[in-house]
Amino acid sequence: MVNNMIDSALIRKIVVYFIYTMLIVCVQVSFPNSFTFNHQVMDFMFVYVCLVSYYFGTIDGLIIGCVVGICRDVLATPVIVGTDGNANLVYGLGLLLMVGVSLLSSNFFTKHTRRKFSFAMMDVLVMTILYKLFGHIVNLGFNIFILGKNYSLSFQQVLFDSITTQFILNLLAALPVVVLLRFMGPYRSGINPRLLNKSEFGGDDNWLTI
Repeated sequence: MVNNMIDSALIRKIVVYFIYTMLIVCVQVSFPNSFTFNHQVMDFMFVYVCLVSYYFGTIDGLIIGCVVGICRDVLATPVIVGTDGNANLVYGLGLLLMVGVSLLSSNFFTKHTRRKFSFAMMDVLVMTILYKLFGHIVNLGFNIFILGKNYSLSFQQVLFDSITTQFILNLLAALPVVVLLRFMGPYRSGINPRLLNKSEFGGDDNWLTI
């Protein structure tokens, strides 16, 4: 009986994660223009990895982060213009991004606070700002030190058109993802029992339903 329950829970987790991951990836790459505002796109993949990691822990987050990162690299490969003016595909950035996000999100305010909705949204907000800031800093350095030219965006454009717009879009994208994960997610109770049992890298018992 116990083995059957374990098998059932594992099958549910695998099936739900597979469906949601494929759904998120397909929506992201198939309809980007439908979720675009002010030249910024709702990053469902990024938000999905953030929330899985925050709610369900490091192991789940790393697995989903790796899968989504690989899909991101294959289906939406970043392009960098080199010193010769040619566009070059850069594989691996999506995977590195998602792994980094999963590690940070799974440890975001989880040691002494409860994993609840408000902190989940704050996680998405902070991770989005860090991601955009890092991207602009890298682009700035690349333009100045590699290409030898000034950065094309002003401070106001970076702050308002890029960072602010992106975190608002990502917070909006997070709302349906939270509902899916918490109420129709990989765990029947909406809680990863491994975290309750304190068996995942120390775990925690700081759970609170929405």
